[in-house]
Amino acid sequence: MASRMPRIMERDRWRCGICRKAIGKSFRWPDPRSKSIDHIVPLSEGGDDTAGNKRATHLGCNCGRMNRGGGEQAALF
Repeated sequence: MASRMPRIMERDRWRCGICRKAIGKSFRWPDPRSKSIDHIVPLSEGGDDTAGNKRATHLGCNCGRMNRGGGEQAALF
């Protein structure tokens, strides 16, 4: 995942796919404002590990969502 992270972050223009706010490039893990990659359809719910099922998020937003789908799956279709 780490090698694909820069591509996903650039594709999503460093904007969180959950809260829609900008993701600051200077924040580092474990800061909740640091970058993270979220699976839109969670792997535990049958989602795949492809770029089309991933989005840029803040670490805090991603951890808060955990493995719950948030209705975003419709955006894939």
